[in-house]
Amino acid sequence: MNRRRWLLGAMLAVAIAFGLGQEAISVHYRTPESHLLDFLTGLSYLIAGAVCLDRRPGNRIGGLMFFAGVAWFLPPYSILEVAPLTVLAQYANVLPVCLLAHIVLAYPSGHLSTRLERVFVATMYTTMAGLNTASLLVFDPQSWGCAECSAMPAPWPDEQAWGAVRTTSDIVSAVLAFGFVVAVVMRYRRSTVIARRDLLPLWVGSSMVGLLVFLESLTPDAPTGFPYFLFQIRVVLMMVVPLVFLYGLLAQRTARTSMGGLVVELDEVPVGGDLDALLSRALGDPNARLIVADSTEQVDIRAWVADAGLVAAESQTLTVVERDGRELAAIIHERSIEPDLVAGVATASALAIENDYLQRELRNQLEEVRASRARIVAAADEERRRVERDLHDGAQQRLLTLALALRRARMQAADGPEPDPKLELTLIQAGDELKLAIDELRELARGIHPAILTDSGLGTAVVALADRTSIPVDVQSRLDRRPPASVEAAAYFVVSEALANIVKHAEADKASIRLSCPNGVLEVCVIDNGRGGATMADGSGLHGLLDRVAAINGTLDIVSEAGCGTTVRAHLPVTEGDAR
Repeated sequence: MNRRRWLLGAMLAVAIAFGLGQEAISVHYRTPESHLLDFLTGLSYLIAGAVCLDRRPGNRIGGLMFFAGVAWFLPPYSILEVAPLTVLAQYANVLPVCLLAHIVLAYPSGHLSTRLERVFVATMYTTMAGLNTASLLVFDPQSWGCAECSAMPAPWPDEQAWGAVRTTSDIVSAVLAFGFVVAVVMRYRRSTVIARRDLLPLWVGSSMVGLLVFLESLTPDAPTGFPYFLFQIRVVLMMVVPLVFLYGLLAQRTARTSMGGLVVELDEVPVGGDLDALLSRALGDPNARLIVADSTEQVDIRAWVADAGLVAAESQTLTVVERDGRELAAIIHERSIEPDLVAGVATASALAIENDYLQRELRNQLEEVRASRARIVAAADEERRRVERDLHDGAQQRLLTLALALRRARMQAADGPEPDPKLELTLIQAGDELKLAIDELRELARGIHPAILTDSGLGTAVVALADRTSIPVDVQSRLDRRPPASVEAAAYFVVSEALANIVKHAEADKASIRLSCPNGVLEVCVIDNGRGGATMADGSGLHGLLDRVAAINGTLDIVSEAGCGTTVRAHLPVTEGDAR
């Protein structure tokens, strides 16, 4: 516990002891009153004031309530006939009611919001202090023959003047009580829906106190009967103020305990979604709004909101949402909402907004990586096509020309006047080797990028692959049009690699290929009846296809239980505008 709390605890303990002392004096001198009710009323102001001073040290309400509790306990000390206490007790007779009016009109911020309220409170303190001072100057019942009355240090005792002071005091009390009720009604009329909902018990109870003071000023003082009944009701109603305050703190504490749930809810709703509904429920303000800055860079959010004219109602205010010194957004809410509650909601909102910024940045980075990978694959495919064209149009054509030249040379050697069997055999062997080189070059070009895929499309290219496979392969193609070149290439190489694995490792005696494009997704399925057990482990041919498939936002799956064959399935998205 810090030093301030120790000091508040000591002040509260002294004030409670002071209150118990005045009750002991009242009991000793048999003052006709409900001692328990009297003590509870003063105690409620002391406790509420101490709590407010602890939780909201900058709010004047705490000091006003604590002072009201002390003033409530002061009047009975005048019986001790100690001059300073007698003077203070005289002023304390009406001070709790004045403080009550001040507290109600200043609640919950601690500041009087209008000029009329400030004038009313100043007039109330001034007139009541003036009347009590006049009473101290002329009121001395012992000098008027009342031996049992307490001695009052009046310098100019005058019973007639005292009567005039009392009459004036009753009139002023009635006028001020009526004015207080009017001020409360005006405060109610200009308040927001939230303030009316939260502060209605306070306003109703304090207005009834004002009406009772008005009635008391019209009836003579009496320790019993109807005047005393009115006084007792007023005492009970005066406890409304500290009770409403303590209830507000309890509600605020409950709201703070729900901040964790609010953080979770805000995290589940993206910024730009229905965040206003969550804030409205957390703040109890149906008109609450969260205004998020357009940019993640540092901005003056207050100036930005003001320029946009987003705070329209006079009853609304703006609370900046910031994180690590950077202003992220603003919450527009009713002024009457507790600042601590708004601060908690702002903190939760800052976490949600910061998290959304981070997720958005991560998504952008992932999208950039995906786009970069797609560009790399596209560039690689284009380079494959260029190399395939160069081989087909360059080296392959030259080799074919050389093959024709060798054939002519062999024929000339055979038809010459002196045939040379060794030369003819050499030319035949060179022709065979050249034919083998051309076949290998064609196979190499086909592996780099098959010309048939570019010229005739995926279906024809897959059929050509199946025809070159050493086991029977059934091909079923349900493609009504050609997909984009990048999708065709990815699908072709999935089929090519799957067939190569079947021939090398599966020990299968047949396979099947299915091509279809339902709902804008090209589905490629290669199935064999081999021994199974295939995986996409690092280093395998299928694993190398993952990047190519992922580059176009596709997926590649393999199902290969031991003894049950293998199914390789790829799903490659095809947008409507990309299909050919």
